[in-house]
Amino acid sequence: MNNSFTASPHPFEGIIEGQLETGSTLQALYLKDPHAEKTNLLRGSYQASVGTPFVPKCVMLAREKILRDPAWHHDYLPFLGASGLLKAGEELFFGRQCPLTKLQRVASMQTVGATGAIHMGGRFLQMHYPPWLGQNNSTIYMPKETWVNHRSLVKTLGIQPHDLPYYNASVKSLDWERYKSAVESLPRQSVILVQTGAHNPTGCDPTRDQWVQLIQIFVARGHFAFLDCAYLGLASGDAEADASVIRMFVTATVPLLLAATFGKSFGLYGERVGMLSVIAPNTEVRGKIQKQMVLMARSETGSCPSFGAKVVETVLGDDLIKNQWSEDVNGVAASLQNRRQILRHSLERLRTPGDWNFITQQVGMFSHLDFTPSQVQYLREEHHLYLDQNSRISFAAIDERGIQRVAHGIHDMMQKHVA
Repeated sequence: MNNSFTASPHPFEGIIEGQLETGSTLQALYLKDPHAEKTNLLRGSYQASVGTPFVPKCVMLAREKILRDPAWHHDYLPFLGASGLLKAGEELFFGRQCPLTKLQRVASMQTVGATGAIHMGGRFLQMHYPPWLGQNNSTIYMPKETWVNHRSLVKTLGIQPHDLPYYNASVKSLDWERYKSAVESLPRQSVILVQTGAHNPTGCDPTRDQWVQLIQIFVARGHFAFLDCAYLGLASGDAEADASVIRMFVTATVPLLLAATFGKSFGLYGERVGMLSVIAPNTEVRGKIQKQMVLMARSETGSCPSFGAKVVETVLGDDLIKNQWSEDVNGVAASLQNRRQILRHSLERLRTPGDWNFITQQVGMFSHLDFTPSQVQYLREEHHLYLDQNSRISFAAIDERGIQRVAHGIHDMMQKHVA
């Protein structure tokens, strides 16, 4: 009897090579670079000193308080997430006196960071946004310059991302008139992704008056606002001031959902604490939305991680620790702005060709330098400066010595007319 078998090809033998986003590829190149003074301008997590993850004092205080609590446990959270986190988050983003929270018109769920919030928000719209139902052309409009993962997240859901003009490369600022005109000309009830502050990757936000004009267009055209709040407090240094943009949309009764993360503002990057909120027309519909959120959570994440949620809940629920958080956020924002000042002044002292005022006019963690791919490659290969291929530079994890290396690298590139 012949017991030999002919092996079938392995089912994954023909799997294609995945194309990672350029940021992931460049990060791998940075890690492999043996140069002693290589500089990482890719990171999106704040560090007070290079190589040392920053833990805000408020988080240290909250952790100590949690660990002293004998009732603290490791049980599963409800499918919607930690109720204390959701209540505190709604008050933080929408305001403690917001009528919608008092009338129980806000439906919220905890998510796995900002990525989870964007994904769950897109999935909710795909299943329940009336203009999309029965259609095969669901589209989310977003600035051409946006967080690299926005497009990947919506494409995975079968939603088409569509670019809007946003950044004026010639003057390195918001191209307001073109952006406003584009939003105004979209089909009625379009879904538009709006970063609420410290825009990634450009660092360019609308002014207060421009926000008012934009919201008026949303109201007139019946557009739906997909708000993305990732950097609360890091634009102005004041969380309340940054949250005012969200509250302006709410006050104007623009239909919206809010995808938010606590990772950046609380230094809880690895804890993956996010939330998704949807505004309902009344309490009854809020209950229906919450049930749909439970179904989404049940089928994807089950119960979210609890520790980071407990930290945020503790910080926002203790007046003394919350005051410390306000100081921490202000300190990070001030540090980022100081790093911008140092780079700009260093370039000006070197008499580097060009106008570098835009560096300090932009806000938040990132700045868009509008360099060509060849220039980005030159900085990487000749000066070991690793910035995104789209020439986004991060101020989050760079010290003064690193900033001087950046300034000298840019100066050398401009002097040699690298194009």
